[in-house]
Amino acid sequence: AIITTEANAMIARIHNRMPVILDANDYDAWLDPKHPTPTDLQSLLRPCPTKLMEHHPVGTHVNSPIHDDARCIEPVPGF
Repeated sequence: AIITTEANAMIARIHNRMPVILDANDYDAWLDPKHPTPTDLQSLLRPCPTKLMEHHPVGTHVNSPIHDDARCIEPVPGF
């Protein structure tokens, strides 16, 4: 499963939501089985700060689920 949240400023130009990317400081809390309810973890489901991300255009190779290789993330020349 992929949990999504609202998009940060970078991703919002492409789509209105994005996958949650947990901060490394939140891993222990996320994996702690002692949380009584999912509501306790709601604050961790926030957009990743834009400054921690980078992006570049990729080709249509990524559009097929049969492709699981490095070509999926190769930058497209000329963009």
